[in-house]
Amino acid sequence: VKALEGRRRASKHVGAEGEGEDCDEETTGGGGAGDGAADGHASDVDTEMTSTPPRKKASPEEAAAAAMKRSMAQRNNNHKVLQRLNAEILSHQVNVRQVLQSNRQLIPLVTGESKQKISRLLHDYAQEARIELEGAVGAALLEGPGDDSDGAAAAAMITAIKDLALIYPFLQKQSLAIPVSVKSRVLKMAALYDLPLTMTTLEDEVFGPAYASLPAEGFGDARQEIDRIRAKVREELSNNVAEAATT
Repeated sequence: VKALEGRRRASKHVGAEGEGEDCDEETTGGGGAGDGAADGHASDVDTEMTSTPPRKKASPEEAAAAAMKRSMAQRNNNHKVLQRLNAEILSHQVNVRQVLQSNRQLIPLVTGESKQKISRLLHDYAQEARIELEGAVGAALLEGPGDDSDGAAAAAMITAIKDLALIYPFLQKQSLAIPVSVKSRVLKMAALYDLPLTMTTLEDEVFGPAYASLPAEGFGDARQEIDRIRAKVREELSNNVAEAATT
């Protein structure tokens, strides 16, 4: 009996050791598989890192070109914003003029002293413009060819009129709600106070002398251009006056 019990205990002990060895082999095998997967992932990462080319450093010329491109894009955006704001202000000014036309009692009174100050200031600016025109014609006569000095003077006169700060904003295709030049703002204010007197001042100091500087014969194109500039300035100034039709 004791011999049989001893054999049973020995067989149980041997079976327990076999099961332990199987577990160890499974654990060892699983660890090997995990290590293999980790090694494979690491090798993939290394391959990706080595396959990505390093970023090339931009040359000074490329950097300057990129900066210029960004600057141009910013300028275009700013220009669009300014155009939108100018259109909004122009629309607001039109609405205000319509309200004043239908409600004249809302128009503020302007004293005679204020009118005289603006009129004198406009007269001074117009005289400065006349001096600029005379200087442009004189320079053209000195620098131009002798056989066509009159033509050079006429062309210089037209160019100088278009470039006058006093009327330049009113000659643009797109109307400006608020001119940048102080001289043009004074002209606009003077037209609000008294449009006929304003146009008389321009005629006496700008357009009249421009006509007089042209030779007596020929240069019809130059005279037509002066007429066109005069009409354009008058139209732009009249748009700001509530009673434009009666002026």
